[in-house]
Amino acid sequence: MNINGLKLKTFVELLIVLLMSYFVSIVYNQFIVTRLYCVGEVKNFYLSP
Repeated sequence: MNINGLKLKTFVELLIVLLMSYFVSIVYNQFIVTRLYCVGEVKNFYLSP
């Protein structure tokens, strides 16, 4: 069992986890922004005379 292979495997796993969390945060932010925008639009629609 060589150390380099183990290091590489751990590095790749770490990279995958980072990419996943980055992707999730982007999707989550998009969702929040879209929801806030929709809520704002609905409020404007109801408040406009």
